[in-house]
Amino acid sequence: MKPVTHPKFTRGEKCILVHLLLTIVIIIVLLIIYLIHILVVDHSAHSVFDTRRALLPTDYGLHRFPVGLLYYVNVTPTRNICNTLLLTQEWSVSAGHCVAMRADPDLSNLLYDWKIKYPYDIQGIKIIRSIIHPHFNRDTFADNVGLVQHNPVPKIQRYKTPKIHIDNFYNGDIEKKKMIIISWDHGSKGGKDKIEVHNVQSMAMENCTSYVVSIRELRTYEFCIVLKKKIDITLGHGAVIVDSKDFTVFGIFAWGERQQKTLPLTVLNLSHFKEWIESVTLFMDTLN
Repeated sequence: MKPVTHPKFTRGEKCILVHLLLTIVIIIVLLIIYLIHILVVDHSAHSVFDTRRALLPTDYGLHRFPVGLLYYVNVTPTRNICNTLLLTQEWSVSAGHCVAMRADPDLSNLLYDWKIKYPYDIQGIKIIRSIIHPHFNRDTFADNVGLVQHNPVPKIQRYKTPKIHIDNFYNGDIEKKKMIIISWDHGSKGGKDKIEVHNVQSMAMENCTSYVVSIRELRTYEFCIVLKKKIDITLGHGAVIVDSKDFTVFGIFAWGERQQKTLPLTVLNLSHFKEWIESVTLFMDTLN
């Protein structure tokens, strides 16, 4: 009678071994795909190993950058209008057509319901007056910049003081800058208000002109940017474009489609209006 022989591995052990080998193979394949992705797709130096859709406001202290929200209350739901940039404790700047809306005759019943808020003062700050550039044109968006005077922002030292880029005209060197756009999402899709940060790059002037010429002529103090990644987002007019290294302000998102489906975002160079901003704020401060 021959002795009974037993297999080295049971059927259950073989099944477990096969599953382990398949799992290891799948992990290796996914790792190879991920490495190919980060080598082929363009990423900034800080985002190569960042798997999030966007930078968080807490990255690099961005939560301290003074991007605000212009909105009006006493309506349901609360209507958020545009983004703002805090210049001093009592002055903010935004796109001219946003500021002009506050004095629109059709919205006169809401004149005293407008407020402005910043990340550390979510309850909102009372607006004293709004001033648009004297040459602002509602039809062409020329000189599309406006100022908002408001009650003092409490504990302003919590925010980074914005430094505006010195060139008041388009410079080809700007195409080499690493820029980000900081926007306070106005919740147009029913979501909560939140600050979002996305990598952008400037577009060559000739390409920019070819895109927007069918709408209106591009001014010398305007330039175009595009999002580096196509994402589903609604940016606020007045969103701020800054240098990703030192937060120097290049300008504000002045006009264009907020989803950037087909057209680039048009940026207004704030340094071009530096003298007007300083003259208005200094003069009004002397009257108070």
